[in-house]
Amino acid sequence: MKKVLEIKNATKTVRDKVLLEEVNLEVDQGQIAGIVGRNGSGKTVLFKCICGFMKLTSGEIWVNAKEIGKMESWGQIAGIVAMVAIILSFQCKSNRRLAFVYGTGASLFAVSYFLLGQPSAALFNIISAICSIMCLKDSLKTKCAFAIIVALFVIATWFTYENWWSLVLMAAQIAGSYSIMFRSGSFIRNMRFFFVSPIWIVNNTLMCFTIGGIVCEIITLLSVIISFIRYRKTGFEE
Repeated sequence: MKKVLEIKNATKTVRDKVLLEEVNLEVDQGQIAGIVGRNGSGKTVLFKCICGFMKLTSGEIWVNAKEIGKMESWGQIAGIVAMVAIILSFQCKSNRRLAFVYGTGASLFAVSYFLLGQPSAALFNIISAICSIMCLKDSLKTKCAFAIIVALFVIATWFTYENWWSLVLMAAQIAGSYSIMFRSGSFIRNMRFFFVSPIWIVNNTLMCFTIGGIVCEIITLLSVIISFIRYRKTGFEE
């Protein structure tokens, strides 16, 4: 039976006061469990630790095989670094250079979403990184290559499907990939500004909360505006 929650020797102290002391608990998938205790016994503190709002002094908490407080932190860090790469990519005048920097950011976002527990978003960013690499070679910028990218997005969605929102993310990534492979610098930025970024802002806010992702998309929108101011609509290089 799959364990959805494991608490191992969870201890939480504040100054000299012990709020939790070596708490152990296992909850299997489909099992209904309750926590009973008098006021001040630490029930609320325990739930805050499970949700990641408070950090344990010692011990471990695992939710769906992911350790709370460690993988999430690395995921947020990866998201912030990816944010910098994505933002800088839209300041590249050359589409080729944009694709390289954007692909780097997409790779880091794949790591971020994997650590934050959203496999569909992680796979989408991996495929976006592959698409960006393909754009560096003119010989790979073909309809056949784009068909392969679309097929990869469909397969990724099939295996990681969670709900209808997975289809929305797939549409956003396919549109972004199409713009990078076949269209001008102006079209790439318009697609990002009016379609791709708004969808990811909703995702990073409501579906898989990530501070790095939210800040990235907001600043990316500003970066797109700045790039239009710098290069105008016709100043981008292929």
